[in-house]
Amino acid sequence: MRRRFHSIATLVVVLVLGCAFLQSAFEYTFGNEFIPEVEEELNWPNVDELTGLSPEEMNEIPGFPTTLEQGTFAHLQGAMNATGECSKSFVLEEFGEDDRVDNLVVTVTNCTGTSNCATKCQGYFGMLFEASIDLLLLDDAQSAELTKNLATLTPEAIVQIRMQIMVLELFQVEGTERKVVTGLVEDFGLFLHNQNGDEALVLKHAYLEKIAALGQNEETPQRFDVDGTSDFTKQLKEDVLSGEETQVTLALRMKVPQANLYELRIDGGGIAMKMQPEFILSVVDAVLGGD
Repeated sequence: MRRRFHSIATLVVVLVLGCAFLQSAFEYTFGNEFIPEVEEELNWPNVDELTGLSPEEMNEIPGFPTTLEQGTFAHLQGAMNATGECSKSFVLEEFGEDDRVDNLVVTVTNCTGTSNCATKCQGYFGMLFEASIDLLLLDDAQSAELTKNLATLTPEAIVQIRMQIMVLELFQVEGTERKVVTGLVEDFGLFLHNQNGDEALVLKHAYLEKIAALGQNEETPQRFDVDGTSDFTKQLKEDVLSGEETQVTLALRMKVPQANLYELRIDGGGIAMKMQPEFILSVVDAVLGGD
């Protein structure tokens, strides 16, 4: 009887996965057929929005630009020095064209050796910068469709979660020219986390050049595993098979060295990204139901 069940289950998997199943006897990747690609530009808020200072207050800061079109990280640091603040955050609830992406939170930390920032800066001189967005991986309708087609799967059948990254670059607009300025920052990292505070590293700084060179070439896709042992990943596997809306937070963190603060603009700057979440299924586990 069990053998017959496995035969039926195998047939179900083949029908669900179609021709792609024939390409691999052991694994199947599902991505854009269920989970839409993420393509977005995150534009930094203006300097006045980040500092909360009025134009009159900014004019009183020595060296601060009279027009915010000239705003750099150095000017932001000057404003924070004047107010004595260690960190500032700015929230933009709606932005961009993709309605699956919202709640842009930008946090800057001023590292100048002062005691009030010592814990956060850990001896670093410059600025720490983080931008996070809430990303809707699956809405209710997409999740229902997914569980309808993959109803027999358990979280254990998802053996890997990864991100195919086509574009991930820091940019700024100077006049009519758009420049990639990723080289002005260091310790760049891409992370995913959930509402429970669980987090997983996706990408380190060292891979940014490779993405820039090869990421948009279909013959050289750049894919990065999400830590399979993390609590975040374990929870995400359960969430995508729950039949309910699935949301994660994508966080980009970087450091701006003191020497580069004047070169890196805030106004006219931001991060461009294009990526595709992918889930890898074990066909064997799918057929056996995790046994």
